[in-house]
Amino acid sequence: MRRENAAKLMLEEGKIEAQAEAYESSKRATGKMKASEKTAQGKKELAKAEGTASSAFQARRAQEQEMLRLGVVERIADNPDVRVVSSLENNLGLAPDNSLVTQIAQQGMEAIRTRLAEWTSGSASRLNMSSVAMGGVHRPVPQQQVMK
Repeated sequence: MRRENAAKLMLEEGKIEAQAEAYESSKRATGKMKASEKTAQGKKELAKAEGTASSAFQARRAQEQEMLRLGVVERIADNPDVRVVSSLENNLGLAPDNSLVTQIAQQGMEAIRTRLAEWTSGSASRLNMSSVAMGGVHRPVPQQQVMK
């Protein structure tokens, strides 16, 4: 009888617990469903209100967009890998690390080198010196003097 009563009690206890959990779950689900309905209805009403007052919110939205743009510019300015140059420097090609600047400087150096080579060649020919190609450059060689 004890075992029978204990088994019946455990069975009843399990049924009651299951019913309680089912009731709790159904109430929780019903509550969530009603809350979702209320939230959706509230959002719908808010959208309607904003729609009728869109001109009043237009300035606010514009300011929010400008603040977001400012945030982007601040993050760009704080980036150590970004160099900011003026539009004049950029249009002239003088931006830092610009290959055009490097090319122009290199061409200038080559022009000076060529001009110096012309002067050296002219001076060497006037002094009756011969020239020897060394390292891709013609270098004047003075005449050896012979002692008599």
